[in-house]
Amino acid sequence: MSVRTMNKYLGPSVLAVVLGLAGGPLQAGAAGQGPPLPPISTEEIQERARYWMRKLRYAANPDDTERIRNNLASLGDQAIPAIVAAADEGSLKDQLPIVHWNTCLVLGKLISDQSIPYLLKCLKPVSPAMLKAQPEWAYVRANAALSLGKVKDPGNQALEPLRKTFLDPEESSFIRRAAALALGVRKDLPTIAGFEKVLCDPQEKGPFRGTVALALGMIPDDRSRAALLKYLKLDPPHHDSLVDRMVVQGFGLQRKEGTGQELHELLDSVDDDLAGSTALVLSWLNDRSAAAGVEKVMRDEGRAAFSRANAAVALMNLGKQKEGSEYLRDLLLQHHDRAAIGTLAYAAIALGQCQTDDDLKCLHHVIGSTPFPVVAMNAINALGYRKDPRMVPFLIERFRLSKGKQNDFIRAEIVRALLSHPPQEASRRLLLEALRDASPYVRQKAAIALARFPGGDTESGLIEALNDREYEVGGEAALSLGILKSRNAMPALVKLLKDENDWVRYRARKAMENVILFGRDEFKQVAGIHDLIERRLKRVGGSIKDEMDRLYTVGYQQVLELDKPYKSGAEVR
Repeated sequence: MSVRTMNKYLGPSVLAVVLGLAGGPLQAGAAGQGPPLPPISTEEIQERARYWMRKLRYAANPDDTERIRNNLASLGDQAIPAIVAAADEGSLKDQLPIVHWNTCLVLGKLISDQSIPYLLKCLKPVSPAMLKAQPEWAYVRANAALSLGKVKDPGNQALEPLRKTFLDPEESSFIRRAAALALGVRKDLPTIAGFEKVLCDPQEKGPFRGTVALALGMIPDDRSRAALLKYLKLDPPHHDSLVDRMVVQGFGLQRKEGTGQELHELLDSVDDDLAGSTALVLSWLNDRSAAAGVEKVMRDEGRAAFSRANAAVALMNLGKQKEGSEYLRDLLLQHHDRAAIGTLAYAAIALGQCQTDDDLKCLHHVIGSTPFPVVAMNAINALGYRKDPRMVPFLIERFRLSKGKQNDFIRAEIVRALLSHPPQEASRRLLLEALRDASPYVRQKAAIALARFPGGDTESGLIEALNDREYEVGGEAALSLGILKSRNAMPALVKLLKDENDWVRYRARKAMENVILFGRDEFKQVAGIHDLIERRLKRVGGSIKDEMDRLYTVGYQQVLELDKPYKSGAEVR
């Protein structure tokens, strides 16, 4: 596996860190919140962790792997000993690198200091022979470094190993970049001098110097700002366009008043990417004095469309909504032949933050006329962001006009946009229609969205969807029924406890927990649950009344003694 390929995988990690610290917009799907679940014993949590770790070893595709990682992270700190033990059976050198790679990611989400010994072990160098035979060990070490940047570390156990990794010239720049980001997240002041040396060294590779610039930006200290300024004032200049852009972003991460003054002259750069990035960063810093220079970049017809679009968004952030939105509308309506598809998609999203009817009309037109599906999808997403109830009839109409397999993702995006709006009966009817769509992806999104639309036909539609031939649809339908507290769904959910797919079984259990914990009287009337209890009573004795009282006290997990799919995949008998 080449260094270029590894850099491609590290890139998203860099971006995630930057967006998180820069306060960038992060979107999340809507989800219903059920009543608080009862406590689960440490032993049971660790049993589940061992089950999911076995699944992780044999995960078939990236989606399954991500789902399993999320399930493990949801178990909390009490699962860490079992997670580490399962990953570390035998010795690290004898195991598949992919297991440790994913385990490091899980532990990074849990952020507990209990993870530090394992992560430090994963950070240690491996032999050249092993790395050649299994290049994935580089990912293990990089993810260990990134996770060490996030976990709680009251004793600062991880700082010295991270510094050593970053400063070691024998290490690959890929691993050193991960260590630099970790030290930036930790806001490690002693490393600033080392960062400055790398940043101003023309012999170092551009991606490494750029990552160091971001790490400096994460450390709110005058010395970090001075190091970034030193790079801009190098004489003679030995700049790199990639590093230039990341240095500017480093200034943006500082979020310090007055920081923008040194960046004004970069708006005149012949490098379009640098001028556009500078405009955006100045808007992050709310530097109103830069508005004239930003507008000049936007109106420069000799510049690339993406740079001008960045400047338009920056101008809106600086209080000139009218000028910025006019440019974006013009770009979307007039310049398809001159702008890249990605620029048009970006412009559509940005226009969703504008408030005038002209902006809405432009998005309407784009959705119906653009030859590029990704642009239409982003325009639909923008309408969802607006949450304007007038958009609901238009979105419903577009859903019905967007027929055929080639428009599957368009219809799914419309479902997501409708989920962002206040519930309307017209939306509910369309979502029930979408629940029978030819595309499993659309059906899955409709099953998720219907959790916000209670009603008799909603329940019946979701109960029918439990038998969908695609397990993702049935699983999401089960979860929505749980959010809706559907007692009528209980018999069907009980049957799903026998499903061959662990993902479906897990969601059926979560749904039943929501229904059962909704209230004691309701629980006693649920059809089908008595059969499940009686099967348990045949094994442990007692009465239904006593069992019902105990279940209400200690929680639904006790019902599932007969269903332990997280124990060696055993089925309900």
